[in-house]
Amino acid sequence: MRILQDENFEILKSTVTSFPELIESNIVNHCEKLGVIDGEPECFGLTVHQAALDFDEDVEQLMLESLGYSNFTVKGFEAFKKLVFLGDGDCPHCGGDLETEMEGGKMYQHDHDSEPYHTGTEVHRCTNCNEYV
Repeated sequence: MRILQDENFEILKSTVTSFPELIESNIVNHCEKLGVIDGEPECFGLTVHQAALDFDEDVEQLMLESLGYSNFTVKGFEAFKKLVFLGDGDCPHCGGDLETEMEGGKMYQHDHDSEPYHTGTEVHRCTNCNEYV
C-alpha cells in the first residue's frame, strides 16, 4: 500500500523535519503492523482518520508512533488525519487494479477463419471503485 501524494502529504512533509522521505513507509508499515490497514481493497481510498476509527485506534497516538515525532502543529495533525491510503494498482482514485473494456463501436469478423475485431474505444475501469479512468 501507499499514500496519496497530495497537498496533505506535502503539509505533513514540511512539518516533520527528520527524515521526510521515510514518512510514507513509516505510516504504512506502522498501520499495517497494528492492523489498521491490511492491504485489502476495502482499505483503498480510506483516510488515516477513517481507518483509525474503524479499528478504534487513537489518531494522535498513531501519528506519534508512526512518525516518532511529538512536536507537530494543528495543521500537521489535520493533514495527517486526511492522508489517503491507496493500493499498489494504477487507479488514481483508490490504487486498485484497472481492467480494459470496449465502449461503443461494433464487432466485426471477415470470415470464420479470422479473429473478430472491435471498432470501439478502449476504456479502463477500476475493479475496486468502478471509476472510469
